Formats: sequence, C-alpha cells, structure tokens
Amino acid sequence: RSDLPKMYKVLAAVSLPCAFAVWNHPSQQLAHSQAFPNRVQACADGARSQSQFLASYAVRPRTEQIYDFCKQLMSVPETNITEPLNDNGLKFIHITKTGGTSIEDTAIEYGIQWGRFDHSSVILKNNMCRGPGWHRVTAGVKKGYNSFCVVREPMARVLSEVKFALTSPYCVEKPMCIGAKQINELVQGHLRKLMNLNSFTCHWIKQSYYTEHCDHILRFEYLSEDFDTLMQMYNIPMKLSDHRSMNDSDALPEDCEVSEDVLTDETKTLIKQYYAEDYALWSKLEGLKSKE
Repeated sequence: RSDLPKMYKVLAAVSLPCAFAVWNHPSQQLAHSQAFPNRVQACADGARSQSQFLASYAVRPRTEQIYDFCKQLMSVPETNITEPLNDNGLKFIHITKTGGTSIEDTAIEYGIQWGRFDHSSVILKNNMCRGPGWHRVTAGVKKGYNSFCVVREPMARVLSEVKFALTSPYCVEKPMCIGAKQINELVQGHLRKLMNLNSFTCHWIKQSYYTEHCDHILRFEYLSEDFDTLMQMYNIPMKLSDHRSMNDSDALPEDCEVSEDVLTDETKTLIKQYYAEDYALWSKLEGLKSKE
C-alpha cells in the first residue's frame, strides 16, 4: 500500500467493523486443540534453524528443550479474568523485535488473544520465511477485521536482533557475548543469506513485507503513545504495560557492547542496502511525527 498517510491511521477516526472476537468459544477451543501442536512444532523448527545458523558465528546454540520452550511460550496463561475485553475486530501483526511480545503479554492480561496466542486464522500467512506462525509474513486479513503492527528504525532493530540472538532462550542456553568481529560477521551473514535466498528464518527480514496488510502502523519509539491512541479508536480500555517482555539489553552480560559503534562501514552499508524500503517507510513516519 503506497499511500502511507492513509495507511498510518493511528490519529484518524475509523468505523468499527461488525465482527468481534469471541473469547474461549467452543469452536475456538476446537481449532486451538487441532492447530496448537503444529504451531509449536513450527516454532521449534524455526528455533533450531536460528540456532544452527548462530553456531557458525561463535554463538553457542540452544540444542535441547526447544519444543518445550515453544510450548510454554505459546500456551495461554491462566488468569482471573471474569469479563475479558473484546478486541472489536482489531488483530495484531507481529514484526520481530518491535515490542510485539510485550503487546501480546499485555493483551492476554485483558483476555485478548493476539499474536502467538491468536488461533483464529484471521491473519493469513504465507511461507516466505521459516518460523512460528505469528512471525510469518502476512498474506492478508479476513474481511471484517482491521490490523495493526509496529515498526522500528532499521539499524536499531538489527542491533536488537543481535542482542536477541545472544540472550534469548529461543536461541541460546544462557546469555553470552561475542566480539565486534563476530557481531559484524553475524549481521553480514544474515543479510547476505536474506539477499540470496527466497526463504529464511522470520527474524531479520524486512518490516515492509508485513506493512502491506497493516491498517495501522505504530512507531516503536512512541509505542505507548501510539498504542493508547489506537486503543481509544477501537474502544478497548487497555493500557500497554511498562514491563518489556524481551528486554535484551538488560539480559546481556556486563561490559558486552552491542551498538552501532561496533558495526563496520561495510556492515552499515549492507544494512542500509537490504532495508532500503524500511528506511523509506521510517522516514515517512518520522515526517508525520514532526507535523503532529
């Protein structure tokens, strides 16, 4: 969708769709019981793929309990909710390393199943990348629903992917650190594979692949503000939690530097080349912010 101001509707009024999500409906329970093992297996396969790739760059990969970790990650937690909120036809498209897990964890506390907890098949996916269903690129959204996603400045997102690779139990047994040389090799290795392959892990791929079917684009750097505005538009009385579910920086070992300063000019050029569309999108969003 090329008309960005129209696509970026966070500050515009929209009419609510007529289709509402139903919490814990019997048909949803049946779909969940049938699809859940397959979704967990897809998560585990993506984790193993990521781990195997990391092993080439001095990162000790996670090799055991991957399936159990994915099952725990995707299981809907027990809550004391007596009157869960309606999502009012709003669905979430999860782009990696843009605060998506925090959004999902906040929503589930209110009884709304988004992202990894959403088994409704409203968000249609394709097989462009390998990984769990909630990370796969969106192919469309069923009629009667609207969607939102979050985008982030591309360089910051790449660095967050590196931190994730070094700290997440999805990837490694325990948080670790690697040197500047290995960090640059890791980033360049991922991006060169993405440039040369039609299919790869869903982490690292362009944000612009997802935004084509995203009705509302929120900005990571202004996430609380944009999220509050969107919830008001859809009459969902929910506030984003201050807790960040995947705070990779805090998990890094002390004195481990993963910043733009350790990236070489070659790495930065490669980032700007591969994420050119993301940079164009980000510039437009920043331009809209400056006019607010």
